Amino acid sequence: TALQKQGYLFDYVTRFVEEHDTIASPRYFQVDNETYEDFVQYVRNRGFEFNTSSEKVLADLEEALDQEAMDANTASAIEAISSDLTRLKVQDLDRHQQLIAEKLRQLIVSRYYFKQGLLESGFTFDPDIQEAVNVLADQDRYQEILE
Repeated sequence: TALQKQGYLFDYVTRFVEEHDTIASPRYFQVDNETYEDFVQYVRNRGFEFNTSSEKVLADLEEALDQEAMDANTASAIEAISSDLTRLKVQDLDRHQQLIAEKLRQLIVSRYYFKQGLLESGFTFDPDIQEAVNVLADQDRYQEILE
């Protein structure tokens, strides 16, 4: 993701570790709303910028239309679409909160508890591991899978 490529996740986690001596055990640590909002502010205060694929396509379209001498109505429509894309882009951090918070959780846990802690936290938060535990706990389902 752009957050990772541009170093925002790494830098935020570094700051988080400097400000928090300890965290809950890997099995219980979660990025709460307060921490996530702090991350969002951190990113916005540092001028996080990224281009969506939609913006790239729109820029290409605008360039092609410029070469074909687009009229005022077309220019107005392009501007309206651009404004909508900008509005949606601002909301991306909120729309992808669950995914971003999970990545932050993993990075924070790995800083405090290293690889062992990351593996341990997987027992609680990894959906595949949870499903495997559920299958093993349900003998009928387990036998059905073996057949």
